[in-house]
Amino acid sequence: MEVCVIKTTSEFKNLISNCFIDNQKRLYLTAFAITQNHDVAEDALQEAYLKVMKKCSQLKDIAFAKTWITRIVINQCKDMIKDNKTVSIENIELNRTYFENFDDEELQFFDLIKNLCSKEKEILTLKYFNEYSLNEISMITKIPLSTVKSKLYRALEKIKSEWRD
Repeated sequence: MEVCVIKTTSEFKNLISNCFIDNQKRLYLTAFAITQNHDVAEDALQEAYLKVMKKCSQLKDIAFAKTWITRIVINQCKDMIKDNKTVSIENIELNRTYFENFDDEELQFFDLIKNLCSKEKEILTLKYFNEYSLNEISMITKIPLSTVKSKLYRALEKIKSEWRD
């Protein structure tokens, strides 16, 4: 295991920035799953990046950078939805031109989750796109582990029943 020694604030900021950039596709998928709108998801990512760079001194352990960044992106998406009441997050059709870099499985995922509530979308995206454990999802969403499990189960059941129809 390689130990990273950070000597300056500049090096720390570079590591945080690189973590954001390395996970940009997953962060975008998370933002889009929450907002269901390409433009809002992109704006949320840009705003989240600025917040991450501004508040990087608040991160105590670089090992939690990915989780910390994900939490900021999620909160930014929720803030933007609250602030912009004209953004509809219900039944928005996917525009394939925005998703040329995504495979069919990712596009099918968005089609399946479009009718779920926002918390269920968030949990499914964190679990299956970001590959977080249930404990990590609980920490990111700040909801109890048992609630994460029940929401995940409920969301999967909704998808299964919709898939059968």
